[in-house]
Amino acid sequence: DVSLCLGMGIPYAFYLLQGGFLSRKWRLICWGALLAMIAGVVVSFSRGGFLGLVMVIFTMWMLSKKRARNAFLMMVAGLMFGGIALASLPQGYLEDMQTISDPNNNTRVERLRSWEVAWIMFLDNPVLGVGADQFKWNVSTYQRQASYWVSETVNKNLQGRQAHSLYFSLIPDMGLVGITIFCLFIASMVRTLSGVRRRYRQLLTKFRRPTPHQAQIFERLRVCDLLAKAMIASMVGYFVSGAFISVLYYPHIWLLGGFVVALNNVASKTASMLLLPDTQPESNRVSA
Repeated sequence: DVSLCLGMGIPYAFYLLQGGFLSRKWRLICWGALLAMIAGVVVSFSRGGFLGLVMVIFTMWMLSKKRARNAFLMMVAGLMFGGIALASLPQGYLEDMQTISDPNNNTRVERLRSWEVAWIMFLDNPVLGVGADQFKWNVSTYQRQASYWVSETVNKNLQGRQAHSLYFSLIPDMGLVGITIFCLFIASMVRTLSGVRRRYRQLLTKFRRPTPHQAQIFERLRVCDLLAKAMIASMVGYFVSGAFISVLYYPHIWLLGGFVVALNNVASKTASMLLLPDTQPESNRVSA
């Protein structure tokens, strides 16, 4: 739970540091927050959190303009500080991460069994599912149909147990109707964030020689672009780490949806200011 949340927060600290609007104090705070969140993911010993962290970093690299240069800098930093980083890891951390591919790991086995039951539950209720957050109250019934089931005395009763996966919570609980609505919700978020970024690039092309007033507006739009990238990377962390924990009913993705709407509103109003004359009263301007 903690590592997933920290992984979603890392992009915000990283991208805020890219803007030139932070004071020295707030830059130090962002650096401290960034390092603390990365350290938090490590000391949590969460394998799903580690995968989420890796994918968040990969997404931020993919969203960068100079990928080749950044890849080179990351490689150089790895060679220079890799030994120090490895020495700083908690004892047994690397060994624990290597169990990701261990087919006999107890946590992995239990998750796979829960996911098998979730799939059986979905096939029995494909349209509307069994209901929101109802997997845990139906799992003991459907686990008797699973391939691993032997008897009541041999197998542990999973009654009250979560599916331990965002996806295998969504599929049996909501059915095809809920899956479709959820996918449309996520697609809308991605489309909106892409629109914020596309609008910024288009305006940069249109206003090649901005006035001082327009330059100030472009700086605000640049902040919106940075936050859009942060939200995209944060979403990736959620969906990767969320594959191993039941976060469907956590507030994370729903709050992120609210952030996306707010960011789009601010970016739209800020962009419209480029069409106003430079003498527009300050009271009528929208601050990003």
